[in-house]
Amino acid sequence: MIFEVNRKTFLRALAPVVEVAGTNVIKDFKYEKLVTLEATQDELVLTAFGGAVSILAPISGSNFAPLDYVCSEEGSITIYGEDLVTFLQSLSAYNNVKISIESNQLKVESTTSSAKSAVRRMPTVDEVVSLPNNGKVFEQDVTINREVFVKGIESVQFAPAFEEKMYSYMCMLFEAIGTTDQELRFSAGSGGRFAVKSVKGKNIITNNQEANMIFPKDSLRVILKLLQNATSPVVSIRTVDADQQGNIPDQIMIEFDGISVCIFGLEYFSNYPDLTKIINYKYSNRVYTNLDDWRDVSKTIEGTKHRWAENIHNTEIVFEEVEDSSNDADKGTIIKITPKTPSANPSFIDIVDVENCSMKGEKIWFRCNSDYIREMVSQGGKGGKIQFNFESQSILDEIPDDKPKQMKPVLVKFSEDIDKPNDLVNNFYMFFTVSNK
Repeated sequence: MIFEVNRKTFLRALAPVVEVAGTNVIKDFKYEKLVTLEATQDELVLTAFGGAVSILAPISGSNFAPLDYVCSEEGSITIYGEDLVTFLQSLSAYNNVKISIESNQLKVESTTSSAKSAVRRMPTVDEVVSLPNNGKVFEQDVTINREVFVKGIESVQFAPAFEEKMYSYMCMLFEAIGTTDQELRFSAGSGGRFAVKSVKGKNIITNNQEANMIFPKDSLRVILKLLQNATSPVVSIRTVDADQQGNIPDQIMIEFDGISVCIFGLEYFSNYPDLTKIINYKYSNRVYTNLDDWRDVSKTIEGTKHRWAENIHNTEIVFEEVEDSSNDADKGTIIKITPKTPSANPSFIDIVDVENCSMKGEKIWFRCNSDYIREMVSQGGKGGKIQFNFESQSILDEIPDDKPKQMKPVLVKFSEDIDKPNDLVNNFYMFFTVSNK
């Protein structure tokens, strides 16, 4: 195997392959950090497989330029991808390099200098990276705007479950909805708290197909890294059902920049809750506040947690009337936020847009995990008005102790973001369970 290639462009082409080879690899997987490189007359073909995600990357001047690729002898070799990246980076003084096999080692050298300092050698591996069989019949096939897909994953990647006992929620639901009024929706949650990002617009689904796909959590970081650095304006995503006769596993196939990435391990994620029912539910109470007002309150809550011995720290949120103030401007309903840490003092937040609020009952309150408040502030964007939708937790008092005490989760709707240059409407939601402790 002997070929010449532009060093910088080759490094850029290697990046997604090395990412797949070394990120979130299944423990002790035999292909961990390995990349098989095949040189043909027309292109280089790079493959890597970490057990959960595979990549097949044909590299040529048509998808990576300027490549300056010239192959004088075909062949293939397997090496540690990070080694090759490091060696190519160490030859920074040279534009093009020559890569060959010599004495069972991969030799990387400058095409313009014969100095020993312009040569690198690395060991090779006998193993050849073998990829699972890919399906040819697609159950779902959608082509979407790449940047919208990337930003959608970025919005909810914090949300999947992290505990093995909640394994069925260690994933992200992706939905492509509608052919005329198009919407892409991204949902993830822990079981107790969920986040939903909705993007509506024209031509964000370029092939006018709908989709409902579940991505395992361990694949999200890799996909995000690959697509953030891609150049294609669109990405094609397909699902393939398992075929035992053809030895084809369940898989999601993603194609961009001429590269094919496959995600496996989907058999553990067959269903996802219908979150639309929560978003569209008509709650008894609707209250508006400013997100910025919660930032200092969140810090106050966090500041008390060091005095709390239990794993879960809760905060109580009460909506109460202020009637005895000497200042008329201070009268009305405010929000009283009290951490459950002993001797913790409450904080207060004003309600805004009062004429559009709706509150029913004498005792209006709920209690939730303090982490949900922190995430609401950190993940909710730059600011703006937020809408709390909830049932007062006082309704649980009416349920007999021998009956299950359940109620709807608290729904937080964040300010709508209208992206006029791209003709997009972005909405973000979070909802979370209340706590009885």
